[in-house]
Amino acid sequence: MHGMACYLVGNYGEDGKTLYVPRVGMNFELCDMDLVRCDSNCDSSNLEGKLFYDDWPSNKWNIPEPPTTNSNVATPGDIDLLIVPGLAFDCNLHRLGQGKGYYDRFIAKMNAATDTEKKMLLVGVCLEEQFLKDGTIPI
Repeated sequence: MHGMACYLVGNYGEDGKTLYVPRVGMNFELCDMDLVRCDSNCDSSNLEGKLFYDDWPSNKWNIPEPPTTNSNVATPGDIDLLIVPGLAFDCNLHRLGQGKGYYDRFIAKMNAATDTEKKMLLVGVCLEEQFLKDGTIPI
């Protein structure tokens, strides 16, 4: 996990926020993703210098994911703000992902079953070089 992400994830509970983290599981051909709630037992201050995800199993890409025994999966309306990764973003609010559609399908699934007033706020995170100011991402 990158430095800023480690800081945010390690300190989320200080603001009384609820943290959900992605889990794609072991069947990557399904291209399905859930967001799993981290409960109070994810508080990193109790773990002697370790962050709560340090003991999680790693997926195919060596990314730690919540164990399959954690069934606290997000439902429509649970998430107010979703930080969305991408390879590129443009001024027209388009995103170029990694190509499997995990986030696209998750967002569509959650928003389809949610009142317009409760749709997630999507925040794209990228480096300046990944933001296309003069161009657009072909859709």
